Amino acid sequence: MTINTVYMVAIVLLIVALAIIRATQSYMKASKVSADFETMLNDIDTLLSIEELHCRNNSEQTGVSMKNKMRKYVLTERQQALSGKFTRSSIAKMREAEKARKAKFLDPIAKINLMKLLKLVQ
Repeated sequence: MTINTVYMVAIVLLIVALAIIRATQSYMKASKVSADFETMLNDIDTLLSIEELHCRNNSEQTGVSMKNKMRKYVLTERQQALSGKFTRSSIAKMREAEKARKAKFLDPIAKINLMKLLKLVQ
């Protein structure tokens, strides 16, 4: 091998290493966002469960759940309302979509054959 070939191989390896570092950084950032998103979905699901149990408790004690009355009260008192985007079924769909997105991202990575890559570089 000549010196020029060695330099070329070194440059190619450096470029590959930099690309791997950049891809890893992007993946780590996406993983953090994904973890935060999952935490948010869990919090919303928990709050919906609390509302459901509270309404059931009200129904058992008074015969009326008062769910709609309390939602209207929160709207007038605090100007806050549920958007309707994050229902239990929509949360389940979001989780499935996230699972499919992760599988789609990781599939090409699993197919990389490191030995073939090294042979191409030589």
